[in-house]
Amino acid sequence: MSFSDDLKKELLQISAKSATCCKKAFFYGLLLSAAVENERISLTLSHKETAELFEETARQQGAKNIVIEKSARFGRELYSISFASRTIAEKLALMCEDSSDRVKDIVGFRCDSCPYFYLRGAFISCATVSDPKTSYHLEFTVKEVQAAKKFYSFLSSVGYQPKTANRRGGIGLYFKKSENIEDIIGLMGAASFTFECMNDKLMRELKNDINRRANCETSNLSKAVAAAQALISDIEKIENAGLLEALPDDLRETAKIRVENPEASLSEMCGYFNPTLSKSGLNHRIQKIKEIARKIEGK
Repeated sequence: MSFSDDLKKELLQISAKSATCCKKAFFYGLLLSAAVENERISLTLSHKETAELFEETARQQGAKNIVIEKSARFGRELYSISFASRTIAEKLALMCEDSSDRVKDIVGFRCDSCPYFYLRGAFISCATVSDPKTSYHLEFTVKEVQAAKKFYSFLSSVGYQPKTANRRGGIGLYFKKSENIEDIIGLMGAASFTFECMNDKLMRELKNDINRRANCETSNLSKAVAAAQALISDIEKIENAGLLEALPDDLRETAKIRVENPEASLSEMCGYFNPTLSKSGLNHRIQKIKEIARKIEGK
């Protein structure tokens, strides 16, 4: 099963143990992907448990002539559900109207938990979320434009504004920030998945930090090696010109230590002098050696 399927399974178990008003909110969330023709409503759900809970709640809401047909697509079980209800059809029609009616007024939220049960139903019905081990993407796909606008307003009312895009199946409302996805999963009540997302995020950030540090150290090492080789090349130019032994004692000592320790860092080189030389003092000597090499090149 995918990450989305596992999350939906947990949300379904939570929703099955809820108050009557919250079950109703959950039911209308599931209907966000429904199609309405006159008083006949139809939708397709995955998972047998979802279809069974939907049927139970639909009967409680006065649905009649409920028909459930099982099929399979790409190895997944699907349940096509249709039923008749004038009241439900009228509410869904309001969802698809260009009006000021809000989701909470149309559905009739009665307690503080109802919005989050509605969100769960919508997620199970028409959303997918990527595995946080690979990427961050949570998206609801709503068929009707006006229903998508109302759902956008609903998401905004609980503190989250998604980005939108035209999709083949309707309007996509999506989130890409890990913080938003973690919070929304938490709002829906799937605490274990929220912790899993946070843990995966921390692990990814840790790996990225380790890689950045390793790349930085490799880059610094490469630069240090290149600088050492360039200085050795300058020393060889001075030696080939017969001027190495004529250098002042401090520069001659520096050249000798550099040639004998080609892989040593500047900090390590400082410790080879007696007494120990400061890094700024060593850099001063190196610059004098380079200047002498440049004069030789200019001849």
